[in-house]
Amino acid sequence: GMYCVLALRMLQMSLCYGLCDASAFAFASYGCLLSGIDDFHGAYRFGKLSLRLLGASESKKDEGSFFLPGIYFLVQSFIFPWVDQYRASLKPLEYAFTSGLSYGQIIFSMANARAECYNAFQCGEELMKVEKRIKKYTKVFS
Repeated sequence: GMYCVLALRMLQMSLCYGLCDASAFAFASYGCLLSGIDDFHGAYRFGKLSLRLLGASESKKDEGSFFLPGIYFLVQSFIFPWVDQYRASLKPLEYAFTSGLSYGQIIFSMANARAECYNAFQCGEELMKVEKRIKKYTKVFS
């Protein structure tokens, strides 16, 4: 309930008052809502848009990276797997994990680590490799 209200409000503010660094997160959140109602191709388009906006904000200034872990988590966990292969999300999720740690985004770093391990399992990676990933992240957070 509240997630829907917040996601739609972020989107509305971005459309009414113009784009900012947080707009990429708003578009990714809206994409998650679309995937929740089975509009996977619409969600995919909003996921791509959020990544393009993130790239544009990062090229202007380094502050755009603050939103990277959250955007990558939403896009690579809830949007792209419906249209793309799980394996394609492994590198971006690992990158978002390290980026999140460097910006103090511990919650999204943990979420990206979990999503990477889950997606590795779902794409059929050997269980020993998945276990190695899990141990790597467990060591970081212990």
